[in-house]
Amino acid sequence: GDADILVCDDPLSAVDSKVGRILFNEAILGLGVNRGKCVILTTHQHQYIGEYRCVLMVDGRIECLGSYKECVAASGGKLTTRTQDSSVENLAL
Repeated sequence: GDADILVCDDPLSAVDSKVGRILFNEAILGLGVNRGKCVILTTHQHQYIGEYRCVLMVDGRIECLGSYKECVAASGGKLTTRTQDSSVENLAL
């Protein structure tokens, strides 16, 4: 079947930056978000978060649900704000 919810457990961690951009744009956005799916992505690759909804979890509890900037503010210094890499949207193959 065609799942309504996609859970992606850190799929960008074991690939280089070019492959990571392709996975994010083609698979996560293209096959998930752009088709109206709920995508749960766990990642340390903050450059991909942009203005998507963000959930900050600490010790198994939801600490903040909101924008990435709101999660950064709620993190007590554990997260930092990064400018989203424009190549995420403008992938040159």
